Amino acid sequence: MIPRAGTLQVAGLDSERFRLADSRGLRDVGANLTRRYGIDLTPLVEALQTRDISADAAVDDVARSADWVLTEPTAVWAHDFARSAVRRGEVVEVPLTVVRDGVLNSVAAFWAADLDATTSINTAPGGPTGAWTQVVHRLPPRTAAAEDRVTVGVHLDPMADAPLRVLAQW
Repeated sequence: MIPRAGTLQVAGLDSERFRLADSRGLRDVGANLTRRYGIDLTPLVEALQTRDISADAAVDDVARSADWVLTEPTAVWAHDFARSAVRRGEVVEVPLTVVRDGVLNSVAAFWAADLDATTSINTAPGGPTGAWTQVVHRLPPRTAAAEDRVTVGVHLDPMADAPLRVLAQW
Protein backbone atom coordinates (compact mmCIF):
# COMPACT_ATOMS: atom_id res chain seq x y z
CA MET A 1 0.00 0.00 0.00
CA ILE A 2 1.06 3.59 -0.48
CA PRO A 3 1.75 4.95 2.03
CA ARG A 4 2.95 1.82 3.77
CA ALA A 5 3.16 3.45 7.22
CA GLY A 6 2.42 6.74 8.91
CA THR A 7 3.11 8.54 12.17
CA LEU A 8 0.98 11.25 13.74
CA GLN A 9 2.86 13.75 15.91
CA VAL A 10 1.96 16.84 17.91
CA ALA A 11 3.97 19.86 19.06
CA GLY A 12 3.00 22.80 21.23
CA LEU A 13 3.05 26.22 19.59
CA ASP A 14 3.45 29.78 20.77
CA SER A 15 1.28 31.50 18.18
CA GLU A 16 1.60 35.26 17.87
CA ARG A 17 -1.76 35.27 16.12
CA PHE A 18 -3.45 33.84 19.20
CA ARG A 19 -1.53 36.17 21.49
CA LEU A 20 -2.96 39.10 19.52
CA ALA A 21 -6.48 37.66 19.77
CA ASP A 22 -6.07 37.27 23.53
CA SER A 23 -4.62 40.75 23.94
CA ARG A 24 -7.65 42.35 22.33
CA GLY A 25 -9.45 41.74 25.58
CA LEU A 26 -12.04 39.15 24.67
CA ARG A 27 -12.57 38.57 28.37
CA ASP A 28 -13.00 42.30 28.97
CA VAL A 29 -15.54 42.55 26.18
CA GLY A 30 -17.47 39.62 27.66
CA ALA A 31 -17.34 41.14 31.16
CA ASN A 32 -18.60 44.51 29.87
CA LEU A 33 -21.50 42.87 28.05
CA THR A 34 -22.29 40.80 31.14
CA ARG A 35 -22.46 43.95 33.27
CA ARG A 36 -24.50 45.81 30.68
CA TYR A 37 -27.09 43.11 29.97
CA GLY A 38 -26.93 40.93 33.08
CA ILE A 39 -26.21 37.74 31.14
CA ASP A 40 -23.16 35.64 32.05
CA LEU A 41 -21.20 35.33 28.81
CA THR A 42 -18.27 33.44 30.36
CA PRO A 43 -19.09 30.14 28.56
CA LEU A 44 -19.23 31.95 25.20
CA VAL A 45 -15.91 33.72 25.82
CA GLU A 46 -14.26 30.44 26.87
CA ALA A 47 -15.62 28.69 23.77
CA LEU A 48 -14.28 31.44 21.52
CA GLN A 49 -10.87 31.34 23.19
CA THR A 50 -10.48 27.59 22.75
CA ARG A 51 -12.36 27.03 19.52
CA ASP A 52 -10.85 24.55 17.10
CA ILE A 53 -9.47 26.55 14.20
CA SER A 54 -8.60 23.58 12.02
CA ALA A 55 -10.85 24.77 9.21
CA ASP A 56 -9.45 28.30 9.30
CA ALA A 57 -7.30 28.68 6.17
CA ALA A 58 -5.17 31.45 7.71
CA VAL A 59 -3.88 29.07 10.37
CA ASP A 60 -1.60 27.38 7.83
CA ASP A 61 0.78 30.36 7.93
CA VAL A 62 1.01 30.18 11.73
CA ALA A 63 1.87 26.49 11.86
CA ARG A 64 4.54 26.67 9.17
CA SER A 65 6.87 28.96 11.08
CA ALA A 66 9.42 26.98 13.10
CA ASP A 67 9.99 30.09 15.25
CA TRP A 68 6.74 29.33 17.07
CA VAL A 69 7.37 25.67 17.88
CA LEU A 70 7.56 25.59 21.68
CA THR A 71 7.86 21.85 22.44
CA GLU A 72 9.62 18.81 21.10
CA PRO A 73 7.43 17.02 18.56
CA THR A 74 5.98 13.88 20.13
CA ALA A 75 4.56 10.82 18.38
CA VAL A 76 0.95 10.05 19.22
CA TRP A 77 0.27 7.19 16.87
CA ALA A 78 2.23 5.02 14.42
CA HIS A 79 0.43 2.83 11.94
CA ASP A 80 1.43 0.18 9.42
CA PHE A 81 -1.41 0.43 6.91
CA ALA A 82 -0.86 -3.07 5.49
CA ARG A 83 -0.79 -4.88 8.84
CA SER A 84 -2.54 -2.90 11.58
CA ALA A 85 -6.14 -2.25 12.47
CA VAL A 86 -7.17 1.38 12.83
CA ARG A 87 -7.40 2.61 16.42
CA ARG A 88 -10.58 4.49 17.09
CA GLY A 89 -12.28 6.59 19.73
CA GLU A 90 -9.52 6.73 22.31
CA VAL A 91 -7.86 9.64 24.06
CA VAL A 92 -4.09 9.34 24.18
CA GLU A 93 -2.28 11.36 26.85
CA VAL A 94 0.77 12.94 25.26
CA PRO A 95 3.55 14.48 27.37
CA LEU A 96 5.24 17.46 25.70
CA THR A 97 8.62 18.86 26.73
CA VAL A 98 8.98 22.63 26.39
CA VAL A 99 12.23 23.62 24.65
CA ARG A 100 12.02 27.42 25.00
CA ASP A 101 10.15 29.96 27.10
CA GLY A 102 6.88 31.23 25.70
CA VAL A 103 3.10 31.06 25.86
CA LEU A 104 1.71 27.66 24.96
CA ASN A 105 -1.54 28.56 23.25
CA SER A 106 -2.01 25.95 20.53
CA VAL A 107 -0.97 22.50 19.39
CA ALA A 108 -0.13 21.48 15.83
CA ALA A 109 -0.83 17.92 14.73
CA PHE A 110 1.12 16.72 11.72
CA TRP A 111 2.14 13.47 10.12
CA ALA A 112 4.92 11.66 8.33
CA ALA A 113 4.15 9.01 5.74
CA ASP A 114 6.59 6.32 4.64
CA LEU A 115 5.90 5.69 0.98
CA ASP A 116 8.45 2.87 0.77
CA ALA A 117 11.60 1.82 2.61
CA THR A 118 13.51 4.95 1.53
CA THR A 119 10.95 7.65 0.69
CA SER A 120 8.87 9.62 3.17
CA ILE A 121 6.99 12.90 3.28
CA ASN A 122 5.85 14.95 6.26
CA THR A 123 3.95 18.06 7.24
CA ALA A 124 6.03 19.12 10.25
CA PRO A 125 6.00 22.81 11.22
CA GLY A 126 8.91 24.65 9.65
CA GLY A 127 9.20 22.11 6.86
CA PRO A 128 8.63 22.69 3.16
CA THR A 129 5.15 23.83 2.24
CA GLY A 130 2.99 21.73 -0.01
CA ALA A 131 -0.55 20.59 -0.59
CA TRP A 132 -0.89 19.37 3.01
CA THR A 133 -0.51 21.33 6.21
CA GLN A 134 -0.90 20.79 9.92
CA VAL A 135 -4.10 20.73 11.93
CA VAL A 136 -3.87 23.41 14.62
CA HIS A 137 -5.95 23.41 17.78
CA ARG A 138 -6.11 26.48 19.96
CA LEU A 139 -5.69 25.95 23.71
CA PRO A 140 -6.22 28.22 26.70
CA PRO A 141 -2.91 30.13 26.97
CA ARG A 142 -0.38 28.95 29.53
CA THR A 143 3.03 30.43 30.27
CA ALA A 144 5.69 27.77 29.78
CA ALA A 145 9.41 27.71 30.50
CA ALA A 146 12.11 25.56 28.93
CA GLU A 147 12.20 22.08 30.48
CA ASP A 148 8.53 22.26 31.61
CA ARG A 149 6.46 19.20 30.85
CA VAL A 150 2.83 19.55 29.90
CA THR A 151 0.33 16.88 28.92
CA VAL A 152 -2.34 17.19 26.28
CA GLY A 153 -4.98 14.65 25.37
CA VAL A 154 -5.31 13.69 21.72
CA HIS A 155 -8.64 12.15 20.76
CA LEU A 156 -8.36 9.88 17.73
CA ASP A 157 -11.45 8.83 15.82
CA PRO A 158 -10.80 8.39 12.09
CA MET A 159 -14.47 7.71 11.44
CA ALA A 160 -15.71 10.98 12.99
CA ASP A 161 -16.35 14.30 11.23
CA ALA A 162 -13.39 15.68 13.20
CA PRO A 163 -11.01 12.70 13.41
CA LEU A 164 -8.51 14.49 15.66
CA ARG A 165 -9.09 16.74 18.67
CA VAL A 166 -6.55 18.09 21.13
CA LEU A 167 -7.69 18.62 24.72
CA ALA A 168 -5.83 20.74 27.26
CA GLN A 169 -5.06 18.75 30.40
CA TRP A 170 -3.05 21.09 32.56
